[in-house]
Amino acid sequence: DKSIDLACAKGIGAERWGKLASKIKILKISENEINDEGAAVWATYLEKMPLLEQLDISKNVFGKDGASKLVESLKKSKTLKEIRAKPVDSKLFVGLPETVIVE
Repeated sequence: DKSIDLACAKGIGAERWGKLASKIKILKISENEINDEGAAVWATYLEKMPLLEQLDISKNVFGKDGASKLVESLKKSKTLKEIRAKPVDSKLFVGLPETVIVE
């Protein structure tokens, strides 16, 4: 199981986990107070996760700008099956191919 759970791991930078990107299938980064700037950083790393199937970004503080950056990265994924996002953000993730949004 190539899963990384960083839920409630406030303060852990995306760059620290970048080298693991090519192996990650499940990534949980919920409850990390990720703002728009942080979402933009994570968006660049998501593009380097070719095996990513599940992403939990629920309970963060990014808004429309951060979500837009994430969506642009996630649209490039060929393996993503599930995104878990807070309901207010879920509308921003509509249109991702073959992706289930769990509210």
